[in-house]
Amino acid sequence: MEHVYKSVRWFEIRDSVRPTQVALGWDWTFLKLANFKDFETAQAYMARKPVPYVSYRGKRYVVDHHHTLAALELSGWDVDVVMEEIFEYDADLTEERFWGIMEGKGWSFCWDAEYKRMEYSDIPKSFNLTAFRNDVYRSLGGFARRYKLLKRGKMLEDKLFFEFQWGYFFWLHRNDAYALWPSSQLQRGFDRLLKMIEQTDDSEYIGEGHLEAARDVQDMILLSEKVLQPLYEVLVEYIAPLAYAYQTIPADEDRIVPGLKKRFGREQLPGSVITGDFDFMEERQKSPILPSSSSSSSTGSKKDDKKDKKDKKDDSNKDKKN
Repeated sequence: MEHVYKSVRWFEIRDSVRPTQVALGWDWTFLKLANFKDFETAQAYMARKPVPYVSYRGKRYVVDHHHTLAALELSGWDVDVVMEEIFEYDADLTEERFWGIMEGKGWSFCWDAEYKRMEYSDIPKSFNLTAFRNDVYRSLGGFARRYKLLKRGKMLEDKLFFEFQWGYFFWLHRNDAYALWPSSQLQRGFDRLLKMIEQTDDSEYIGEGHLEAARDVQDMILLSEKVLQPLYEVLVEYIAPLAYAYQTIPADEDRIVPGLKKRFGREQLPGSVITGDFDFMEERQKSPILPSSSSSSSTGSKKDDKKDKKDKKDDSNKDKKN
């Protein structure tokens, strides 16, 4: 069908607008809040962001711009939103069949923090940010693209859930179970920094009902700009060698990501890794950004060497068992 565009006030339609995924990158949503710092800015931004959706039984099921709508809802501005209807499903279609079609088209994401299947009934009924699971790996996928590590392809299949797929990859390799990290030191630095981000989210945004208390939007924008975005920029430096390691695997069959097809319908990651912009591995050795807790850098280096040897021994034992 021909796409139908209609501009409507957000407060007028938001009760009929439905998400199609259970998780959002909260930190990616906070980044987008900068586009909603006042009414005029919010209106100008949404005028450039038509929201595609499919109609089903009187509801509008959004297939893109979830983070944008969550940021809009969080900001509290009642601006005009351009809704783009791309298809209308027959009301006689069963809900099970409807969601099956949505997932088959890559328009739905229904997996928990351990990437286990959830029920479609678990998908939020509004764009209130607290209704969504906070997926820091999805945020990381977004920041990896923002800071020029990852590049999306031009084809639709390369764009759908691009950041979620790379986020899944980073989650899969969070503890180096697949021995793809070039250095266990980098992996441990990644782990420490990710925990720092999760703790910041919990203490500043999620814990103690911060969002429910309607924190000032400017305050959230400031925390994102001064704390979270710099942390993610460093985190992207840590994962760059891991992404390079994947990109440079010579055989196509060896680039198959375990579990990716089950969750996203494809075996290899979309897009490409942008090489040449990150010299982090060399700089990391000269001046560690996240030093160990040891008071002496030389002592810390010795500890890391011992840990590297232990990691290699453990990996070797795992291989023998397998």
